[in-house]
Amino acid sequence: MVRERVIPTTEQPTQSEILDLKVVIHLHGDRATIAVQQTNTDSWIRIMEGLDLERALEQVPRVLAEATVHWQEHPRFPEYQRPLAPPATPRVTRARAGQAAPVRAPAAPQEPQVQAPRMF
Repeated sequence: MVRERVIPTTEQPTQSEILDLKVVIHLHGDRATIAVQQTNTDSWIRIMEGLDLERALEQVPRVLAEATVHWQEHPRFPEYQRPLAPPATPRVTRARAGQAAPVRAPAAPQEPQVQAPRMF
């Protein structure tokens, strides 16, 4: 059986309406990484020094509160925009014995590049 709940998109879900909440605590020495994520949001991660497991657990409500405030404005981080690929350069191959060398097209004239003034 599949249970599905619909939450209106114009309102932020209340604590009781959160469909799924994930909390991860990673301890390495005296450093704790606390990450929280709820349905349809990106992870919110905090790294804290000098914490053992008990103190890290005490910080979870504060990290969740920070994340909730952030998620109200920005539930998802901006999507990555891949830069445009540079224009392809023509390939030049070596001629085999007995074959004529390929003719390269003349290169397009390049505009002189203006360098920005350097402070130091």
